[in-house]
Amino acid sequence: MTNDIAHSEWKANAGAAAPPGPRHRLFAGSVLLFVTLIWGATFSLTKGALAHIRVFPYLTLRFAIATACLALFTLAVPSVRRAITRRTWWRGGLLGTCLYGGYALQTMGLQTTSAATSGFLTGLSVVMVPLLGMPILRARVTRRNWAAVAMAVAGLALLTGLDVQGWRIGDVYGLLCSVCLALQIVFTERAVRGEHPIALTTVQIAVLTVWCSLTTLVPGEHFTSPHDWSRPEVWAAILVCSLLGTVFAYAMQTHFQQTTSATATALIFTTEPLFAAIIGWFALGERMPMSHAVGGLLILASMVVADESIALCRHNA
Repeated sequence: MTNDIAHSEWKANAGAAAPPGPRHRLFAGSVLLFVTLIWGATFSLTKGALAHIRVFPYLTLRFAIATACLALFTLAVPSVRRAITRRTWWRGGLLGTCLYGGYALQTMGLQTTSAATSGFLTGLSVVMVPLLGMPILRARVTRRNWAAVAMAVAGLALLTGLDVQGWRIGDVYGLLCSVCLALQIVFTERAVRGEHPIALTTVQIAVLTVWCSLTTLVPGEHFTSPHDWSRPEVWAAILVCSLLGTVFAYAMQTHFQQTTSATATALIFTTEPLFAAIIGWFALGERMPMSHAVGGLLILASMVVADESIALCRHNA
């Protein structure tokens, strides 16, 4: 009875939520920034694991564990379990497919283009989000938003050390990857309306797991010998990325995109390579050229410019 009441209250709140105040938006942005920090911090772990195991077997194990954790939680909480409807499956399936497209196209692109170029093209999702958000969400993009996007793109170019040397097929895959990731952000803002965030996240990651597992059947992406993927460093990366980088991260994205615009979310997510560079410099002793530092500052500044609640100039009475 209590769960039925809670489920009804959640449905009512989901349909008639009050506009978020500045403090709530700040908290939501801080959580999403922390999510991006997690993704940036796990970059080195993933890089170490991929020295021993192929990409899609690694992703399959990572997302399968995440799906199992989310499914157990969903089954244990009746209000979440009852929130999964046919519409949830359609919406979650679309989000999971968009995520898979991003991962697959980025992997394909890295075979024929540099990591720096791939990182920059993937980060162009910050441009794609407002472009796709206008027709899909009927969202209004202000001049401050566009200025912030331009600053973020310039920051990404400096941070990734972009070096354009002709147009390769891998660059096309990288650009399509950014479209898929942008669609995932845009569709999340729309899909989460009237849906339970955990229920939607569970379906999204489950569908992503299915796509990744099917890809392991492709020649060159199959599981290697157990000796390779039973190493401690591989499982450390899998578990950390499953629990923090997937369960926590995507649950928080789905929840807080109820009160954070797709464009603001995309701008926050551009800090991932910045966090990866800072952690690589601090923990691994990697070099951080001045251009990377300037690029990082531009990305951080873009988030301030995009926040309409922050006055950039003082108007005289």
